[in-house]
Amino acid sequence: MKKIHVIENIPDGLRTVKSHLSDISGDYSVFNSVGDALSAGGTSDLVILLAQRNLDYFRRDMETLCKSNSFSRIPLIVCLPFSASEASPLKDIIHGTTSFELPVNKLKFLSTVSRYLKVPPRRVLQMVITIQSSDDNIKYTGTSIDFSENGMAFKSNADFPVGHKIMVNFVNPATRRRLFLKAKVIRRTDIRHDSVAFYGVTFVNAAPEDSLELRSFVTGGK
Repeated sequence: MKKIHVIENIPDGLRTVKSHLSDISGDYSVFNSVGDALSAGGTSDLVILLAQRNLDYFRRDMETLCKSNSFSRIPLIVCLPFSASEASPLKDIIHGTTSFELPVNKLKFLSTVSRYLKVPPRRVLQMVITIQSSDDNIKYTGTSIDFSENGMAFKSNADFPVGHKIMVNFVNPATRRRLFLKAKVIRRTDIRHDSVAFYGVTFVNAAPEDSLELRSFVTGGK
């Protein structure tokens, strides 16, 4: 599991950002200052920093992170609580650093986070899905567990072996569009004393428009 350090000098100053991370099961730890993050030790794969409005303090935070043996080589995303005009004096401080003005654009922000972590965005969401085998027209129902741009996990009483090809369809709640996605079973775990099994599938040959809709769905966009 990838680790994210969220540093916010204002209590819950990155509340929306943390909510976005939770939507994709981002495992993050919250710190009140750069010093607290350094003192905590441990490893991190990404740092998300809320810029302080006092530019001297913000510059100090950036210099501390850049000089730290623990953080200097870790990707950094800076969230700016400034308007575009107010952010102008920050150019020399954030030069070469990925930054987002608050409120962040959710789709772009999560895409950037996923790129730095080298993992596909993942959304945990339980909803009813329909599954159809490639061998017949029989339809089964299931309950989703999580989604990514590459596949999903779900549970169902359907009986599919690993390697079996299926069609999964569900509705994107944000757009009300129904997605029909071809998939291949790559993992199956049976539950003892129950007819339900947990499945992991990978999507195959998705149309470009379906891929865009799926990306928007996974990151919670519209």
